[in-house]
Formats: sequence, C-alpha cells, structure tokens
Amino acid sequence: MNPSTTLKDRLGIEIDGEAGPDRLRVLTPLELEWKRRIYDRLLEEVQPGFPAALANGQQPHIVPTANSSGRRTALANWIASEDNPLTARVFVNRVWAQYFGHGIVDSVSDFGKMGDKPVNPELLDYLADTFVHQDHWSIKSLQRRVLLSSVYRQASAARPDAEAIDPTSNTPQLIAGAAGA
Repeated sequence: MNPSTTLKDRLGIEIDGEAGPDRLRVLTPLELEWKRRIYDRLLEEVQPGFPAALANGQQPHIVPTANSSGRRTALANWIASEDNPLTARVFVNRVWAQYFGHGIVDSVSDFGKMGDKPVNPELLDYLADTFVHQDHWSIKSLQRRVLLSSVYRQASAARPDAEAIDPTSNTPQLIAGAAGA
C-alpha cells in the first residue's frame, strides 16, 4: 500500500483536481465514510420480514428446504394469502381497468397514499373477496363475473340523461352479483 494514500484516507483529505494539485479539500463525514468503504463492512444482520406498513405485525414463516432458504416462498405465500387483501384488490382493479378503460381505483399502478380513492369501494371489496374465497384465485371466474355483469352488458352509446347525472361517466355501478339482481 502507498503510505501517502493511507494517510490521505486516514485524515479525510483529497486533492481538488479542478483547483490544481496543490489545493486540498477536507471531506465531509459522509464522504469520508464512503471513501472508507463502510458498505463493505459487516454490520448487524437483518432478518427477513414483511414491510411493517403492510404486514400488521405478521412475521414470515420460513421453512428451509434442501435447495432453498425458504425466504422467497414465505414472501410469495404471504403475498397470495387470504390475510393480505391488497393483492386481490390490485388484481381485480387491473382486470376491471382492462375491460372498462379505467379502474375502480383510477390510479391503477398506485394504491398508496398518493393514489386515488376507489370510486366504488364496496364493489372493489366485493370483487376481491369473491375472487379469493369463492373463485379461489381463478382469473377465468373473475373475468366471467365481470363480463356477465349488467354493467359490462350496458350499451356504450352516450345518453343525455345519464350524462347530466354523471358527466365523466366513471362511476361503476354494482354488478349483478353484488346488487343481488
């Protein structure tokens, strides 16, 4: 190792190339840590877990196998579990958006704080709940439920009386199964 390089690293000094080789600059503590490669140092080990904002205190049940640590399987099981309604709600909203041009939640890619509120939260919950519990995650059953609904079968021609009530025409009505019809 070059002794002058080690001394510069220890003192946190670097040569400012723009001002000339005779100018020295003292590094900030953050720059000094990066220069010392703190990212290579082993620190406290982080255990696997779910995002605290979404998990409601649940911890992963990790079962290692001969070929895997089991961490990805635990994450996949949590994402697709009945206890996690977000997955079904997002998927149902995306299917709805494919058929109607906009989702029940208009910001299809953002269900977070910055996203839009559902236009019809009861419909979204109904579709997500039936998708998980009755249809057992069957995409074909979900598509059948949406495509056979009275909303999908309505004419797409503009009507002056309907436009007076809802000029943007973006309020999904309850589908036949949710309305009890």
